[in-house]
Amino acid sequence: MKGRPRKSLAELRLMGGFRPARHADRIDEPQFDGEPVKPRGMDREAGRLWDAIVPELVARRVVRAIDTTVLVSVCELWSLYRKAIKAAASDPTSKDVRTAVIGYWRAFDAAAAHVGLSPTARTRLSVPPADDTEGIEGFSRKRTAS
Repeated sequence: MKGRPRKSLAELRLMGGFRPARHADRIDEPQFDGEPVKPRGMDREAGRLWDAIVPELVARRVVRAIDTTVLVSVCELWSLYRKAIKAAASDPTSKDVRTAVIGYWRAFDAAAAHVGLSPTARTRLSVPPADDTEGIEGFSRKRTAS
């Protein structure tokens, strides 16, 4: 079904839109913890991308430990794309190289969208609000959550 992406239960509560009768099917919404762990054996280019994006995604609470596989795929596809670009620079008329560049870019772009690596993809993410317990926002968040 097309339309607006679903808001998480935390977002609904934060915005005051949670209705028990309407959102009863979301009460058991799965929650995941932990942080992704950079695997050993990543090549240099993939490791650079991991170091550049994963700490920010963790800080923004976009990814959890369960997302490690997707993040590894994103980084590996980026590495393959960069290798194909280097090959294209040395032989720009090769159809095979051109096809590889386009294929790796499309695969990377699709995988990267899942973790919000483009401005458009970030607008579609459902990120739980921070657990800020200080000030009026923390008070309000606690009050609407109960």
